Amino acid sequence: MSYRLTPVDSEQEKRVLTGLIISTKFCRDAIPILKAEHLEIEYGRTVLRWVKIYYDEYRKAPGIHVQDLFEEQRPRMREEVAGLVGGFLADLSEKY
Repeated sequence: MSYRLTPVDSEQEKRVLTGLIISTKFCRDAIPILKAEHLEIEYGRTVLRWVKIYYDEYRKAPGIHVQDLFEEQRPRMREEVAGLVGGFLADLSEKY
């Protein structure tokens, strides 16, 4: 069963993504229950997949390494999505 909040609040989704990127505790709690289809933001689903892969391998949030994941995947991404991810990560970098 899939649950979706309505109306979609992209700021809440961005906060969830931020938590996943910077907090190992949040990753530990959220990753087992969070699925890509729960997110409306297309680039959010992409970032969630990266965080899950990173967390499964290292058992910690990617933190600054999310930029490395982005640079590695960027050539295979649609330009529009890459631009949105890049903008999100740039905003995140300014805040943290």
